[in-house]
Amino acid sequence: MSSEHIVDLNAIEQRLQVDANCKGIDTQEFYAGYGESLAGARILCGRCVVVDECLTVEQVQLGPNADRNEFHGFRAGLSPEERFKILKRQRAEEDPRKIQKDIKRLRQRGYKQGLSVLQGREGVVSIRKYDSFGEIAS
Repeated sequence: MSSEHIVDLNAIEQRLQVDANCKGIDTQEFYAGYGESLAGARILCGRCVVVDECLTVEQVQLGPNADRNEFHGFRAGLSPEERFKILKRQRAEEDPRKIQKDIKRLRQRGYKQGLSVLQGREGVVSIRKYDSFGEIAS
């Protein structure tokens, strides 16, 4: 049940450069050290209109045979572990509709957790940091 389709990577990358919420953000926001939170990244991705395209770009760049060690940082609203699990399911040729539903569920759960962390630990000041990108209403 292999379904191959052609991806215009250049067009997708151009759209990401224009529409991504993370444009202009320091990339360190998407890499957490031990004990650090990725709550800000989860919120940015949780409201991004090109989050699916972001995942597509990584999948095309890494290819279908990528291993766990090739996934780094927070991307497309998902952690490296979550993205690797998606790739494994795609390799097993699971139903794409079920995979999309699970991706959506993971992103929603992560977004809610990220918002909770920012409100609970870092306070309103951290949330306002993202207001200029239209992420969180005041």
